[in-house]
Formats: sequence, structure tokens, C-alpha cells
Amino acid sequence: MSRLTSHSFRSIVLAAAAVAGLSAAPRPADAQLMGRLKKAAAGAVADRTADAAARRVLGDSAATPAAAAAPSSGAAAARSGSAPAVSASRGPDRLDITSARIDTFIVAMRPLVVAARERQAFVDLQKKEQEWQECRGRAIQESTAAMMSGDRSKLPSPAAQKQIDAYLDHNSKLSEQMVAAMQAGQMERQQQLADSMMVINEKAQALQYPAIGTQCGQKVVAPKAPAGELREDGSIASTVGPDRAATGGWSPTQFGRLRERIALYLVAPDKATDLSADERAAIDARRAYLASYAAAFTAGSMEWKSWGDVWTAWRDAR
Repeated sequence: MSRLTSHSFRSIVLAAAAVAGLSAAPRPADAQLMGRLKKAAAGAVADRTADAAARRVLGDSAATPAAAAAPSSGAAAARSGSAPAVSASRGPDRLDITSARIDTFIVAMRPLVVAARERQAFVDLQKKEQEWQECRGRAIQESTAAMMSGDRSKLPSPAAQKQIDAYLDHNSKLSEQMVAAMQAGQMERQQQLADSMMVINEKAQALQYPAIGTQCGQKVVAPKAPAGELREDGSIASTVGPDRAATGGWSPTQFGRLRERIALYLVAPDKATDLSADERAAIDARRAYLASYAAAFTAGSMEWKSWGDVWTAWRDAR
């Protein structure tokens, strides 16, 4: 321990504790993303009909006064993840599933497929970032324990320790500047200094604990979250909707119900009890084209049970 000044050792150990705390913090986005649709595949389909849900969410003119909600109510319904069950009733709002309509559906869904791919890429990188942070925490804890037990092989070289001390001295000066910025009410400056201190602290940790690089590799940082609404469970509800123009005149209720019935058959075919043999055959014949849709519906990266995106697309289309 002779190579470590008391100042640098205290600072590094405190930094290690902070890192360990951060690595243990829960990150619910990737853990919860699949929850709602897995429940559907397991049979947890709500008892409201698709037609009633469509009228409530989309503000259909045929809805009762209480159900014909304002746009904010539709958005709230989409956020809640309400899962209408497929209705067996027929009428103008229900389109039979045919090969031609599936082709139309595929084209209309393309914007959602792109958005889902972006969200999934973000979730994947976020998971890798979490794994890297956890690895760093373990490397720091293991190295610190070894040093405390007298394992001198874990100590940094004299040159590395000199650089560590320089980093810590620099951070001490930045800390004083940050306090001054805080007292002056300079919030932006305060954040800039805090970010700089974090970067410098990580450089010092990399020298103090080489195991971070050897065990964990290059640091992973998830990019900025894609456009969308952050749900309470940490998942992202896309603000992208289907291409209304591609449908050639379908109503939002027609599209929403068609998507729901196709998705349910792809996710849990035994639950799609109202599909006719012809409809099942039409979907089966297009399975190669619908494979990516089926995966996204099952994984939860693409909506199908809440229709807020449908309502928005039909409302905003010109």
C-alpha cells in the first residue's frame, strides 16, 4: 500500500463504491419490455371487445357519449396497454383477412417496423451497457479486496500512480469550480463540470484497476433513446403510426382490428378462435413476409393491442 497516497486511495475507494452502487441500480426497460405481450401469448387477453376498445380509443362517432373520449383519453388508453379481446362479431368495421389485405397491411406497417427496429437496437445496447457497468463494478470490488489483503500485484505502477494523482488533483480543482457554479446558479456550467469530473474519474479508475479493461473490454454507452413515450415500466411506446394512405381508405377501426387479429394469430394461434379457415390459410401463406412482424409482436417491440398509434395516424394524416 506504500505507493498509494492516503488522498488517492480514499478517492479511488469512494469512486469504487459509487460505481458499485450505479451498477446495482435497476434498469427496467429491457427487463419489462416483453411483459405485456407475453401475457397475451399465455392467454391473458382482456374481456373487452376489439370493437368497443376501438370506439373508445379512436373516438369513433358511433361511440356512446361517455366512450367518445377526447384525444387525450385515447393516448391514456394506449399508455395503459389495455388489451381488447378479439370480437367474433362481423360488420363494416371488421375486414375479412385475405391475401390482398395482408399485402396492404404489410405496406401500411412499414413505418412501425422501422421504429420497432430502432427501439430494439436501443434496448439491446442498453442491456450491453448495463452488463459492462456490472462487470466494472465486479472488477473494482475484486481488485480492491485483493489490494486490501496485501496483494501487491494489484497495485498500479509508479507511472500509473503518478497519473492517477494528477487526475485526482484535477478533479479536486473542478470540484471547487462546480461549487462556485452552483452558488452562482450556473446550472449548465455545473453540469458540464460534473460530466468532466466523471470522465476523469473513469480514467483514474482504469489505471487503478486494469482488470476493468481486461475483463470488461471497451466501455459501452447506449445512445439516446429513440423517439417515443417512456412508460412507467421503462419501455418505450412508439409515437410512429401506420401509413394511413397505404390502406386506400380503411377506417382506423378496420385497420386496428385487422392488425389485432393477425397479430394474435401469429403470437398465439390457439387464442385466435374467431379466424375462419380461409383467414388462417391467408396468413399462413404470407408467413415468410410476416416473420419479422411475428417476432416483434411476440417480443413486445411493436404495438398491436393498444391502438393509440392507429388513432394518431388517422387523425394527423392529410
